Amino acid sequence: MADQLSRFVEIASEMLEPDERDAVRGDIAESGASARQALGDVLGLVARRQAALWKHWRPWLALAGLVPLGMLLSLVARRTADGSAIYIWMYANNWDWALLDNPAFWLILAPYAAKILLAYFILSCVACASGFALASLSRQAVYTNAALFCLVVLILGPPSRHIVNNQAVFSLTFYSAIFPLIVQTMLVLLPSLWGMRWAALKEKHA
Repeated sequence: MADQLSRFVEIASEMLEPDERDAVRGDIAESGASARQALGDVLGLVARRQAALWKHWRPWLALAGLVPLGMLLSLVARRTADGSAIYIWMYANNWDWALLDNPAFWLILAPYAAKILLAYFILSCVACASGFALASLSRQAVYTNAALFCLVVLILGPPSRHIVNNQAVFSLTFYSAIFPLIVQTMLVLLPSLWGMRWAALKEKHA
């Protein structure tokens, strides 16, 4: 238990500035405080530092853009998942190895695959750029806004849509619920967090 708390202390201290982080870790090592007490002290310090950051206008501007941006990316991810699910179902759920010997199969598969991959690439690039912009505005408050952004994307995103057409596809739980969540996570959430991390690292080395 103590080892786990010590690990949490290390993780929490990463939210501090490098000079202050080193000083805090040194003070903890010299004081001989328990892991539980050290964790409480570090979290308290992090909370005070994060609260002080909100005295500036940049984090508030980033916060104002979190909900609409998160909702928009979630909506685009949902539509991207719905559109690609139809093509994926056509091949994955109706697969026949004999198709590999049919030249027409490859002529049809190539444009569909290119269309899907291009949509995925564009969505992930937009998500990454959005995360970078939010983190650049948030500055040191990026940790708070990153957590809120994840909440918006995963919880407050648009609900599943009732699709009248293509019932053979969307009557399946995987394509109606699981696959959209995969697309949302892999193409929106992770690229956005990567963009935020990129901006945070750039800020530290500026």
